[in-house]
Amino acid sequence: MKRKGYLLLAALLLGITSACSPSANPGAPDPKAGTSGGSGNASGAPVKITWWDYMNSDEMIGALNKVIQDYQKAHPNVTIERTYVPFGDLKNKLLLGSAAGQLPDIVWLDNPDHQAFAAAGVLADITKEVQEWGQADQYYKGPWSSTLYKGKNYGIPNSGNNLALFYNADLLNAAGVKPPANWNELKEAANKLKKPGVYGLAVSAVRNEQGTFQFLPFVWQSGSDLNNFNTPGTLEAVKLWKELVDSGAMSKEVVGQDQQATELQFAAGNVAMMVNGTWQIPVLQKDAKFQWGIVPLPANKQGGRFLEGRTGPSLPPRSIRMWPGISSNSPSGPNI
Repeated sequence: MKRKGYLLLAALLLGITSACSPSANPGAPDPKAGTSGGSGNASGAPVKITWWDYMNSDEMIGALNKVIQDYQKAHPNVTIERTYVPFGDLKNKLLLGSAAGQLPDIVWLDNPDHQAFAAAGVLADITKEVQEWGQADQYYKGPWSSTLYKGKNYGIPNSGNNLALFYNADLLNAAGVKPPANWNELKEAANKLKKPGVYGLAVSAVRNEQGTFQFLPFVWQSGSDLNNFNTPGTLEAVKLWKELVDSGAMSKEVVGQDQQATELQFAAGNVAMMVNGTWQIPVLQKDAKFQWGIVPLPANKQGGRFLEGRTGPSLPPRSIRMWPGISSNSPSGPNI
């Protein structure tokens, strides 16, 4: 039985991505064994699975280690070796590893990069294994489509993120401001909340996928989309951000600020409101020294929220996966 089939089973149970590396043990167990969560081919030859991801928060590391430990307990012949790779280094490391024939078996890849790596031959075609698995219809269409390339499966979603408006409840209460529900209220609130040392609002407008991820909901709210981007609605979204910067309610430094830097500014009390994702909730629960909450992104002509899937990538004859899900954690502060 091909090793990538066994790795697909492991990746699905782990809720992450898998791939078959050149150094993989050829004595792979039958992927159909142990699908009910049992010990699988526990009496088979020892199998070592290498794993790369860019998760660096204590909460995520703890969760991943627990999943790995549980899987290894259920499959005693399997050892999973997890390696942390900084997000900014992962793509280059994969490309270099592909050229050198030194790729991991399981990789956690950001979904905007998934199809590019599939096109480059870095990821495995796991269409047959996915069809045999028979669970593709359990996934949201958007995250699932991000793992497809030319109609074939090169991964499985393992998680999803959403964007929302985070607010410092202490600052809003002191200014007599309610969390904004539409663009007009957002501009009014951001300007009321600005003061020396504090900006009313922060976004990430950095020139990469993070900036795109943050800007697209505003494009959708204005009635535009990627297939009709050059429209008055998109200009309206740009105008909103520009007016916030011009009024001093938002720092011009947002053009060089990624989402993590935005969170740090918010947690430090330097920003009253920010657009950010659900992955920041555990960080804020630990670091924020004030009451805070979360509301949906303020609407314009229509609502618009971003559900992002994350992919577990694979390698040359390798495989990848992702697990769809939206965090439902509650903030430490009031959630209005």
